[in-house]
Amino acid sequence: MTISNDVMHAARLHYALSFDIGDRSTEEWWVIRDDAFARFDEALKTIEARAKAEALREAADAMDDDPEFRDPLRLKSDWLRARADRIDGGNK
Repeated sequence: MTISNDVMHAARLHYALSFDIGDRSTEEWWVIRDDAFARFDEALKTIEARAKAEALREAADAMDDDPEFRDPLRLKSDWLRARADRIDGGNK
């Protein structure tokens, strides 16, 4: 499922507004907004990476459990797990 640009922009803006200090200049708002956008985007990348890594680990577990796809040496499933570790830096 893809998130539309409008929905993503609204979510980023809502996150930025949570850091709004109220009585501030326009220049201060742009700094607050840009910083919040950067933090939001970084968090989203981290979540996406963890989801991909989790999916790879689940696929590897399924390969190990299914006799039709079982690899006696577990080369394929071990490769998937190693790829998952590279994606999310080993965080399980």
